Amino acid sequence: MRRFWHLLGSMPFAVAILAVVAVAASIGSLVEQNQPFAAQVGDVGLWWATVHARLGVDDVYRAPWFLALLSLMTLSTALCVWRKTPGMWREARTHRAHLGVRQLSALPHRRTLAVSVAPGRWRYALEQTLRQHGFSWAWTEQGGRAGSAAVASALPAPPALPALSARKGMGRRLGYVLTHLGIVVIGVGGLLDGNLPLQWQRLTGDVVLAPLDASPASLPRESRIGRDGGAFRGALRLAPGETAGAVSVHMGEGQLLRELPVNVRLERFDMPVHPNGQPRDFISELQVSDPATGERRTLRVSMNKPAQYGALTFYQSGFDDGGSRVQAVLLAQGGLDEQALDVQVGAPQPVLWQGQAIRLEPTAWHPRNIVSAREVEALGLSDAFLQGRATAATRDLGPSLELAWRDASGQLREQTIYRDPIQIDGKPYLVAGTSVSGAAEARAVFLRLPLDAQGSLRTYRETLGALRDPARRASLIEEVTAPLGGGADARRLRVSLAAAVGEFMDGGFRALDTPAMDDSPQHARARRMLVELLSRAALAAWRDAQDAASAQSGQSAPDVEQGLSFTADALLGYSAWIDAGRPPLLRVAAVSAVDATVLQVTQAPGAGVVYAGMAMLGLGVVLMVLVPERRLWLRGLPDGRVLLALAAHRPMPSLDEELDAWAARLQPLFTPQPLE
Repeated sequence: MRRFWHLLGSMPFAVAILAVVAVAASIGSLVEQNQPFAAQVGDVGLWWATVHARLGVDDVYRAPWFLALLSLMTLSTALCVWRKTPGMWREARTHRAHLGVRQLSALPHRRTLAVSVAPGRWRYALEQTLRQHGFSWAWTEQGGRAGSAAVASALPAPPALPALSARKGMGRRLGYVLTHLGIVVIGVGGLLDGNLPLQWQRLTGDVVLAPLDASPASLPRESRIGRDGGAFRGALRLAPGETAGAVSVHMGEGQLLRELPVNVRLERFDMPVHPNGQPRDFISELQVSDPATGERRTLRVSMNKPAQYGALTFYQSGFDDGGSRVQAVLLAQGGLDEQALDVQVGAPQPVLWQGQAIRLEPTAWHPRNIVSAREVEALGLSDAFLQGRATAATRDLGPSLELAWRDASGQLREQTIYRDPIQIDGKPYLVAGTSVSGAAEARAVFLRLPLDAQGSLRTYRETLGALRDPARRASLIEEVTAPLGGGADARRLRVSLAAAVGEFMDGGFRALDTPAMDDSPQHARARRMLVELLSRAALAAWRDAQDAASAQSGQSAPDVEQGLSFTADALLGYSAWIDAGRPPLLRVAAVSAVDATVLQVTQAPGAGVVYAGMAMLGLGVVLMVLVPERRLWLRGLPDGRVLLALAAHRPMPSLDEELDAWAARLQPLFTPQPLE
C-alpha cells in the first residue's frame, strides 16, 4: 500500500493518467453523444453501435469507467500538488545564499571579473542594476552559511567583498502549482457534473431507467428523481400554452424524469427562416414561475443565446410538432378507394384496414423539406425525381407528414407523405416514401401516383377502377381487340388478356411473369403483347374518363400522347404499390400546424468550478511559459577577483548570451577576466 500510495502521488503516474483521460474525453468529440440506439445503428452499423453501447462511449462523460479515470487523475494530481508545493514554496523564497565558490565553479555559465572600483562604491551601483532588472537579492558574509568552510579556511576571502545571491521569476513556481491545481479543480468540477450519487443509485438499483418511448406520466417511482437530484441535462418539449415541471434525462438506452424547482410555460415560439426556406433561428418566450416564492419571470431563449434562472440554464435545442391536426384521406387499394380521417400528431388512433385493426401513429409535421443536390444521393432519390431537368441547387419539396403504421403483431411501417404535388419532368405526382421490409434489411421506397390537371386522383381512380371492375374490363377488352375479328385466335387472346388484366390488378407487373413463361422468344413476345394490350385497355379507360370530364366541363380532351404518359405512370405506380407490400397511404387535405419548442435544461453545479480551474490552468501556463526564472551569484575569490554565475530553471543555450550581457552591465564596476 505504501508503494501504491507513492506511485499514485508521483508525477510520471499523474501525467500518464492525464493522457489517458484526455484520450478518453476525445471520444466524446468523435462519437455523437446521447443518441438512441436505432440512430446509432443507422450511422455506424449494428456491430459498432453494440460496441459503443457496451463500452458506454455513446455517453462517455457519464460512463462509470470515465468517472473512475477522472477520479483517479484528480486524486493523483492532488497528491502531487500536496507533496511538492511546500518544497517549491521554500525553494522560491530562498536565494540559495548557502552556495559557495566550489559549487558555483561547477556551473556551466560563469565569468571571472576583476574589481575595478572600491567595494563601498560598487555595492550600491550593483543593487540599482539588479533592481532595474527585477531581481531580489541577499547579502551574506563570504564563508558564512556558504557551505564552503574548507575553501574559506585555506584561502580566506577578503572581508570587503560580501557574497551576493539574487533571484527573479519565482512566479514560475507559482505557475507550476496553479497549473496542477487547476487540473485538480477541473477534475472536481467534472465529478460534480458527473453526479456520482446518481451513478451509485443506478449501480445499487435504487434508480431504474425507463424506456425512451415511455410517457412521463407512466414512469414508475424508481425512474423519477427529486429536485435535489444533483447535476443533470434534460430535454423539455413544450407547445404554446403548455406548462411542465419536469424534464426527461436520457441516459444510454433509457430515461429518467427529473423534477424542476420551477414550472416552465411556453408563451410563444417563433421560427424565422432564410429566403431559401431554411430555418434561421428558433426563439422561445418562456414564463418561469417558482411555486416556493411565487416569483414569475419571462425568459427569451434562442440559438446560441441561453437564458439563466437560478441554477438552471435553458438552451434552445430545436423544434418539434406540438400536436398539429391533419385532415387526410386514407387511400386503400393503391389509391382506388378513399376514406376521410382526422388525425393529430402525437395521438395514435386505430384504423380499420382490409378487415383488420391497425394503429396509425402520426409523429411529426414538417412545414418545409429543403433538399440540396448533395442530399439527393443520401435520400436514395434520383436527380430527375427531385428536380426533373432543372439544375437548381436546392428545392423545397413542401410540407410533409411523418407517420407510422403498426399492425397487430407490432410490426412498424414508417412513411413520409408529401402534401403538395411534386413536379417530375413537368408532371404532378402524389409522392409517399414508405419503408419496405425485405429479406436482407429494411429499405425505403418512394411511391408516386399521377395526378390530373386539377391535382386530384380522380382520373387515376377512374382509369384503374375500370380495369378492376369485371364488366368494364370485359368491355374495354372487346374494344381494344375489336380489329382482330371474332375468330378462335381472337377469342383465346381475349380470354388471355382478361386473365392478364385480373392478374395485374392482383399482383402488378410481376404477376404477368408466370412460372410457365421462360425466357424463350415466344414467351417474351407474349409478355410484350400482354403488356401492350393492357396499356391499350388502360388508355381506353382513360379516354372514357376524359370524355366524361370534358363533357361536364366543356373543355377539350387531352391528346393521346398525354394519355399514354398518364396511363403508363398509373400502371407503374399501382404495380410499385403492390411490390411495396400494399401499404396503406394517406393524402393530406388540410393542416392546422402547431410548432413546439425543444429545450435543453441543465443544472451544472460544477460549471463554475470548471471555469475557475480553467482560469487557474491558463494563468499557470502563462506564468510557466512567459516568466523566466533566473538566479545570479557574485562571490569573492581569494585572489581579489569576483566569480559571477548565472543559472535558470532548465539548461538553455541563451544563458551564455545573458551572462555576457550581465558582464557588460557590470563593466564599470568589474573588468571581465579570462575564465580559468
